[in-house]
Amino acid sequence: MKLNIDFGELAFQAKRMGGFQRITLPENKFVFEPIDVELESGTKIDPRKYQTKGDVLLAYDGRHVVLYIKDHSFIKNGVSIFQMAQQDPQHGNKVHVANCRTLQQMVQQNKFSRYVGTNRVSGDFIIEGPQGQTGEAELIVCQNCLELLNYKNSRSSGSTRLKNAREFNFAEFFKTYSSVFPFMPKTMDDEKVGYTNDWRAVSESIRQNANYECSDCGISLSANKNLCHVHHINGVKSDNSPRNLKVLCLDCHRKVHGTHPYVSHEDMKTITGLRKAQRVVSRKPSWDEVFDLADPAIFGELELMKKKGFDAPEVGYDLVDPRTGAVFAQLEVAWPDKKQGIAIEPIQADGWKIWAFGEILKMIG
Repeated sequence: MKLNIDFGELAFQAKRMGGFQRITLPENKFVFEPIDVELESGTKIDPRKYQTKGDVLLAYDGRHVVLYIKDHSFIKNGVSIFQMAQQDPQHGNKVHVANCRTLQQMVQQNKFSRYVGTNRVSGDFIIEGPQGQTGEAELIVCQNCLELLNYKNSRSSGSTRLKNAREFNFAEFFKTYSSVFPFMPKTMDDEKVGYTNDWRAVSESIRQNANYECSDCGISLSANKNLCHVHHINGVKSDNSPRNLKVLCLDCHRKVHGTHPYVSHEDMKTITGLRKAQRVVSRKPSWDEVFDLADPAIFGELELMKKKGFDAPEVGYDLVDPRTGAVFAQLEVAWPDKKQGIAIEPIQADGWKIWAFGEILKMIG
């Protein structure tokens, strides 16, 4: 049926008010597929979809995952570890967050099929008991994995590694390495819980008053407002008092918050580019400055380089084609005098030694 509707009056009134304005709805940055839903509860590993990043981080169908054995039906001293794990996580199966020696041994022993992959960030994992019961347990992370990644400097000592295992936060872990993967866990998409209804207006007002400048690293984000955030200092999202709000760039927000927010590789490169253009990044930085400004995904490698006696590198080094003078790639960090650098993605340049993500972790003990 054809509808004949006269919009003349509407057009007339709109013209009186200044004409029509185009409204652009914010584009959803991430598209979630059925696999993203499956990974929340844990999915059996299909070897054809299982990969590793840099031979250290675990990936499934392009998603960052951790692996654990869901089956907790084993009986010990008359009690199932299903019950024991729910009462004390130390009795449960360990969660693997890296391609550690334990996980490799399980592969060699043809026991890898016992594992399920998940990107659940809560720290509570779905387990199964002897009679088909299901429940949740707060399982413990594998310390061998932390050692391989040198996560939070876990190779420095056994006590540091044990402390990191006890205080391990899965949401923080996934966000630390967010720039290595093109997808984020679906549960991280729902981060508006707890904010007040007027948060968007409050946030915009705070950012405007700060001229869209990060209060930590100092960059101006007036041309990249989507990378300008407002941080709740005390962690209470409903507390919008001025003393509790702080304007930060996306990267500084992630570093100060620990579990928020997710930062893509492209966002990180944009922020690094702004820091370089606005002279926030020094060509001769201290190691403290490097850890303030570099991508957290390579912190484990940077700690090892520092321990080996390397000078602090330049953050966000641009590789230039000598024939055209055009920048063709950006390294996360570089030692230009030695023509050495680290990149999240593999990069080749004549005369340079560029380590891709994970290489240094395997090379330096």
